[in-house]
Amino acid sequence: EDLTQETFERFFLSLDRYCHRGKAKAYLYTIAGNLCRDYQKKEKEIPLPPEEGVFDGSTAADPADAAEKAACRLEIRKAVLDLPMPLQQVVILYYFHGLKQREIAKVLQIGLPLVKYRLRQAKNLLAERLKGRG
Repeated sequence: EDLTQETFERFFLSLDRYCHRGKAKAYLYTIAGNLCRDYQKKEKEIPLPPEEGVFDGSTAADPADAAEKAACRLEIRKAVLDLPMPLQQVVILYYFHGLKQREIAKVLQIGLPLVKYRLRQAKNLLAERLKGRG
């Protein structure tokens, strides 16, 4: 929450210097990414927030099915968090935040081919780690 607040504070303070070259969302992600990297350098271990929506009141008729889906989501989340940080960043921005590969390249300040490579590597690692688990 503190990093989110700091992101928006920095965004609004630098708004007069911001040159519109694309989506403002990409600029926000750049600020947030830089703040998170700085924070991570200072703090060795970042506690995970409590699981939200594990039992989200979904319309599953079978409670066992809802529990199985929640366990699957938890397992996928753990597998993503176990990825190396560069791969983790790309996966989170692409799948969970819905950014396009070009936007990810701008946010992370890397080339588009590297984004594609990292996304492919992450998919392969996740498939390997989650293989045979349904």
